[in-house]
Amino acid sequence: MAARAWNWVGSQFIEPLGAKIPILRAQSAWLGIACTLGLAVSTSVAGNVLTDPHQHLYHLIPPLLVGLGCGFGVLLASRELLQEVRVRAEGASALRCDTLVLPVSKPFDESVSRADAGRRLEDFLAWIGGDASRGRLEAYGKKLTSWTLGDLCESSAQFSASSGSFPLSEFAWQQAWRSVACTLDDGMTRIVVLPGATDQFSEIFVKVLRHIVGARAVVEPWRDPADYTRLEQLQPVLRDLIETELKRSPRGRVRVDVTGGTRIFPIAAAFESVNSRRVVFSYVRPDTTDVVGFDVEVSRWSVK
Repeated sequence: MAARAWNWVGSQFIEPLGAKIPILRAQSAWLGIACTLGLAVSTSVAGNVLTDPHQHLYHLIPPLLVGLGCGFGVLLASRELLQEVRVRAEGASALRCDTLVLPVSKPFDESVSRADAGRRLEDFLAWIGGDASRGRLEAYGKKLTSWTLGDLCESSAQFSASSGSFPLSEFAWQQAWRSVACTLDDGMTRIVVLPGATDQFSEIFVKVLRHIVGARAVVEPWRDPADYTRLEQLQPVLRDLIETELKRSPRGRVRVDVTGGTRIFPIAAAFESVNSRRVVFSYVRPDTTDVVGFDVEVSRWSVK
C-alpha cells in the first residue's frame, strides 16, 4: 500500500516538478529535503520536550513520522538505479507525431551493382518528378496511369524503365515510405532526414520524398550528418535534432523511425524515447508492411 501511494505521489507531483527542476528528478534529492526538514523539526521539538515533558511529549509524533519517511527515502535511494522500464503505448497511438525523423539507408542491397543502382535511381527520380516517359508503375496486376503513396507502398508494386524492371520491394526506401504513409494525414507536418556522415544518397532520398509527399508535409535534411557506426557521435546529433523539433511545437511529438538505420541507430532512438515523454520510435516489420510504434518510459518512482 505504501509503495503504491509513493508511486502515485511520484508520478502525479514529483516527476512533473522534476521536469522543470532537473535536480528534483533524483530520489536522493528528496531524501536530502526530508532529512533537512526532519532535523529542523526534531531540534525544535526536543527543546520543548526538555522544558516541559508532560505538555509537549505528543510533539514527538511528527519527528517520528518524519524519521520513518526518511528511512523509507533511504530505501528508495538505495534502489534508485533499479528503475522500471515499461511501454506506455504501442501501435497506432504511438505512431502519431508532428515530426518524423528518418535515417538514410542504401537504396538497394549488395546484389545490385553500383552502376545499376545509379541508373535505377536516375530513372525513378525523373519518373516520380513527372516525366512519364522515363518509366511506369504496375501494381495490383495492372499498369497504373497515376499513382498514390499507397500504390508505391504496395507489396506487388513493380517499376519498369529503360534501366530495367524491378519490384519496389527490392527498393529499401519503400520501407521509409510506409512509415511516412501511416501518419502523413494524421497530424504529421514535418519530415526531417538525418544524413549519414559517409552516405551518398541523402540528396536523392530527400528529393524522392518531396515528390511523394507533395504539399502535405515539409521535408528537409538535418544540418549535421551523423556517423551511424559510432554511438558516441550519433547520439548528440540525434538529440540536437529532436530537441530542436520539440521546441518548434511545445506540445508536439517526435517519432524516430529506425527501419533504415544501422544496428546502432535503434539504440540511440530508444535512449531518446526513454528520456522524453514526447519522443517515440517505430520500425516497419520486415515480414509485413505493418509499422509498429513504441512509446517507452522509465519510471523513477517504482517500488517492487
